[in-house]
Amino acid sequence: MRSFTLFVAFLLCLSGSVLPAQESNIYRILSKEREALQCRLDLIHQARKEVLISTYALKNDAIGLATLQMLIKAAERGVSVKLLIDDFDNHLPDCLFSYLEEHGVSTKVFNIMNFLKFRTIVDRMHGKMLITDGKMLIVGGRNLAERYYLLDSVSNFLDREVYVVSDSTAQHARRHFEELWNNPKLSGRKYAALTNVQRKCWQLALEKAPGIVQKRLNLAPVSHKDWNAGYNKTSQPIHFIHDNYTFYQRRKGRRWRARKDHQATTELIAMVSMAKSTIDIENPYFIPTFRWRRAFKKSIERGVKIRLLTNSSYSNDLPLAQAVYRNRRARALRMGIEIWEYRGVKMFHTKAMVIDGHISAIGSYNLDKLSHKHNSEVMVWVDDLRLAGEHASIMRDVLKSSVRKGDKSSISARISLQLAKSSENATEKCSFYALRWRLWLV
Repeated sequence: MRSFTLFVAFLLCLSGSVLPAQESNIYRILSKEREALQCRLDLIHQARKEVLISTYALKNDAIGLATLQMLIKAAERGVSVKLLIDDFDNHLPDCLFSYLEEHGVSTKVFNIMNFLKFRTIVDRMHGKMLITDGKMLIVGGRNLAERYYLLDSVSNFLDREVYVVSDSTAQHARRHFEELWNNPKLSGRKYAALTNVQRKCWQLALEKAPGIVQKRLNLAPVSHKDWNAGYNKTSQPIHFIHDNYTFYQRRKGRRWRARKDHQATTELIAMVSMAKSTIDIENPYFIPTFRWRRAFKKSIERGVKIRLLTNSSYSNDLPLAQAVYRNRRARALRMGIEIWEYRGVKMFHTKAMVIDGHISAIGSYNLDKLSHKHNSEVMVWVDDLRLAGEHASIMRDVLKSSVRKGDKSSISARISLQLAKSSENATEKCSFYALRWRLWLV
């Protein structure tokens, strides 16, 4: 019997097709702006079947128009192109939507705003995704605007994305996109009459935009780069987290109401609750709700060390959110959270986590009430020691431009440094006056 079992096992080893092959995935962190933009443009150019884009903000600037021109070129090649934009930060005129529809780009706007309806103001699609051919996926915090790619003349964002190659993950993200796209109560279309003059103006503006971006960022028009080559793959599954929006009717004859299921919040809190040693968090707007505070408190009571990197008064783009955070910062410090504030030249906008040194997560989720209860968010995470180590190294580099809050040793060190500088200046002044006195005596 034993020899027969060994013989069957030998036959199975010879016929590798009998056993299902484990899916090999790619999880590539895009922390540099030029690299992230080049990857995005290349994926759109290399797409052969389908391009799906959802974004919270698409500005009427060089980055936004260049992206739209790439989508038009893809539609001219016969690729199915769908663009879903949230209406709250939509800066495109209605006539441009009509121009895109004429050139084969299907467009929809999420939750068109009506100031007489409160839910159309607070319920937003905050997730950012690019899905090509049902296999490749980009998820992160960057919107389609110059401020996210080093092109703004006043201030730019520090952000992060991740490039994923996984059939199961991309298909999961695609189903989420289609649910938002196909729900008539969530997404609608915007049109406007398009004159010949407007048509010509948009044609010229869109055709010039890619060249402007390539010149200002020194990018290749089409790099033909294989973003999968030369990058170590992971055999671990890559997970996609998202929220679901549903509309329900409380009673017959009553109006339909929106409801978000808080699925992203539940899954992220479950990951935090399973942490054993460390949780490293990067988030620009740290105003945690009660569920998040309870999860952090229980983790600290288990002996988990939590380190948070967030905005400072120098780097934030929302003064009101920063004021609320400053009002509640002392409570987080008393809880035991180690807080660092970014003080670099950019505005901090990264949403990421590294848990226990082997789980890496990147997405669009903010630790505030909007992401918890109102916004539709997306996150991608993988349980891989090497990738999490790479992600933690990027986090440590950002910490070099940050200051720890509530650390008495760092405060005393800064005071000592200031006193040393003061004494050095005083010594220089004394030497100067002594020299003048000696010269006068001579």
